[in-house]
Amino acid sequence: MESVFEAPVIVAIVVASILVAKSAKLVRPDQRMIVERMGAYNRTCGPGWQFIVPFLERSIVSSLDEFPQRTNRDEPALVETEPSHAHDTKASDPNGWWVRVGEKSHWAPETETLRSWLREGRLGRNDLVWEARGSRWIRSTEVQELQSHFYPFSPIWVKWRYDLFIAIWPIVVLLIGVVGVSVMSAFVNAGLLSAVQALSWHETPGRITHSAVLAQGEQMVTGVTITRFQPDIRYEYQVTGRSYESDSVDLSAPGRVRESPDSADAKRVVARYSPGDQVTVYFDSAHPTSATLDRGEERIVGFVIGLVMTAGAAIVLGLRLRRRAARARVRNSAFPVFPSASSPPPPPA
Repeated sequence: MESVFEAPVIVAIVVASILVAKSAKLVRPDQRMIVERMGAYNRTCGPGWQFIVPFLERSIVSSLDEFPQRTNRDEPALVETEPSHAHDTKASDPNGWWVRVGEKSHWAPETETLRSWLREGRLGRNDLVWEARGSRWIRSTEVQELQSHFYPFSPIWVKWRYDLFIAIWPIVVLLIGVVGVSVMSAFVNAGLLSAVQALSWHETPGRITHSAVLAQGEQMVTGVTITRFQPDIRYEYQVTGRSYESDSVDLSAPGRVRESPDSADAKRVVARYSPGDQVTVYFDSAHPTSATLDRGEERIVGFVIGLVMTAGAAIVLGLRLRRRAARARVRNSAFPVFPSASSPPPPPA
């Protein structure tokens, strides 16, 4: 089982557990949660389990009695902040905006309407906006008035990093889920069910009577002899005044620990048990001959960690799919119709 606890796997398990713990927030029915992304208002969440992006977002949970005051648009601290140039009349388009979603153009009479479409999900990162000053279609992420919505970071040079984060974070979450499934499978194969059953076993003092590395050679059909090593450990114990002897050290395999072509694994086990050492023996009260020195509690802990990783990844990806479906319904619904003094610009080349 030492191979399961190699450094990369342990680091992945710890990092995934920290991310899941930091991202999950429980909002009660009498509360609301405001999410700030890098100090700027991002969204308001209702009751239930909500998830935020660790280290990039911060949550503020308040009761319903306090919530109307905290979310009042007259209070700039808890409403979405805009950069100073967003209110510059030179930066805004006085004639409104043409938005290209799919193969249709829609008219937004003012910048605030454009921002509301972005919050509702009608306007996406890959949709196009007509730049009247340059007479060209540009991506919505390039519109100066929408920068604080798409990029919570103020320095321009980090935009590509945020675009990369938006693109790869679902893949990272999926990989965490795959690692979680692999961890669960490894611990199941390592004797998880036996470890769960052994939790109810009783314990009694015992004594090591023999400890050595047992080498067994196996000749292959090609004539090559392969040597396999396993710890040969025997101990004695008493149950209700009757003496028993066993050689089962680990419940991961019947009898002894599984064989390995590497003698280092067997030597590590043997080093822990020297002849004459007093040990704790776990035995089945219904069958006292069934005993072991290691019940394998770490298998249960490892399986639970893998389960948390898998469930966390499934929840996050499920919420993402749910949000994408909700946005798709909004985008497929009819856009508000506003009168426009100009005809739609030509479609992008």
